[in-house]
Amino acid sequence: MKKLPLSENLIEKDKYQVLLCSSPANIMVGFAVHTWFLINRKGKLTRWEVIYLKKDREGSIGYLNKDYTDCFRYDKIKMTYSVI
Repeated sequence: MKKLPLSENLIEKDKYQVLLCSSPANIMVGFAVHTWFLINRKGKLTRWEVIYLKKDREGSIGYLNKDYTDCFRYDKIKMTYSVI
């Protein structure tokens, strides 16, 4: 897997893509890494991640959350992605 900085420029609107993204976790847990999947279905993006809260949201299942935050929310934190 290659690791590169995550950017909106990587999204190809005419393709299907699955990206495994990561960034450092909360400052209070500095040794951990937060990961999520970014799914591109020909330009329609969804973000899937596991967080510590159960949310009763449409599309979410227990701790697995769909679109809990914006796909590129952590643009000021170093993020990487891997093509699966």
